[in-house]
Amino acid sequence: MLDPISSLKAPPPRYLLESDSSDEEGQGAYPASAAPTQRRAAPPAPVVSVSPLPGASASELPLKASSAVVAIGQAGAYLLRRASSARPLLSVTLDSARAGTVFALDGGSALLALNELDSGDAAYAVVEAVLGVVAAESWTLVSSYVPAMYIPSAGEPRALDPPVRYLSSSSAVSLSSPALRTYDAPNYVTGVAGAFLSASAHPASPFHGKAATLLLLPLPLSTLAPSAVSSALAAAAPVAAKALGRSAHWTEVDDEPFVGLGMGARRPHQEAPAGDDLSGMYM
Repeated sequence: MLDPISSLKAPPPRYLLESDSSDEEGQGAYPASAAPTQRRAAPPAPVVSVSPLPGASASELPLKASSAVVAIGQAGAYLLRRASSARPLLSVTLDSARAGTVFALDGGSALLALNELDSGDAAYAVVEAVLGVVAAESWTLVSSYVPAMYIPSAGEPRALDPPVRYLSSSSAVSLSSPALRTYDAPNYVTGVAGAFLSASAHPASPFHGKAATLLLLPLPLSTLAPSAVSSALAAAAPVAAKALGRSAHWTEVDDEPFVGLGMGARRPHQEAPAGDDLSGMYM
């Protein structure tokens, strides 16, 4: 009730200040009167299938390789250009969309070129499906990182050129190469590479206990020295390095715009107009 003769600077009525007065004055929200909220339906589980491509014989499946290299995102396209001979064997699909291809390399090695995925559930489902049809003695993952977004360790000397970094699921793995540096905390790995490393550490996974080494190539790949990639592969996967030793012609036109996890949908690769400089987004 408004009192016209009361001072405008008077304090508010007491019932508006009392913590338990809202129920007494009918201003509170009562559980019985609140409208029931509908629970949001859980998203459907990702459906992953791995099927043989034309030309692959049934005797080759499941694929057994001495060394398996999992190349993720544009690192997969980069390593494919370095392969002296890559024969497609398996197609990996996620919800009816192509998610990757498995290639047989010379020397009994295999190359798994997989798309990067933002969803953790989808990435882990793809990893489980791939591990069900590919058996290898050693596993090497190859992905990429943005040097400008990397947090170096205290006291780490700054390199003139961004180095290739590595991270292993086993603390016993230590790669000795002048072209390699470790990928240290607080930096972390997500996507398909993170799903592989998680599977190697999960007790219920058939991949548990197997050492997986992750190589991270600095972006943009057009500025990366081919010799640095050769040295990194020779240290992490010496068997597969021989099959991936061809010189790859990779220019700024081949560089893909960086889209990090959570930065929106990934766009298909589009060639940049001649003369455009894509290196600025990585420096």
